[in-house]
Amino acid sequence: MSHAELQVMAREFPQAMLLFGCTDGERLAAAALCLRLSARVMHVFYWGDAPGYSAFSPVVMLAEAIYTHCQATGVGLLDLGTSTVDIEPDFGLLHFKHGLGFKESLKVRMQLDL
Repeated sequence: MSHAELQVMAREFPQAMLLFGCTDGERLAAAALCLRLSARVMHVFYWGDAPGYSAFSPVVMLAEAIYTHCQATGVGLLDLGTSTVDIEPDFGLLHFKHGLGFKESLKVRMQLDL
């Protein structure tokens, strides 16, 4: 998604977008863009760490902050998104998400051919 597309999304759905960040005291080490899809569902749309920070796993701290926010605001389902690359499982990503305490679920895909 381009920066311009993100700006449109932020303008159209300002209440749905939540930003989370983790710093080393001076610099942003990791960040997440989450979407509140409903009163009970939050989706982690984008997240990651800045170059040079992956060895410190700042995304783990982000996950904790997002989880804590969900508990405080009544979100019952936190969706971390898919764990596939070109429809193939990304086992490293699955392992990471399992380590955070998450479990996989099937994603229903619906389409209408016009």
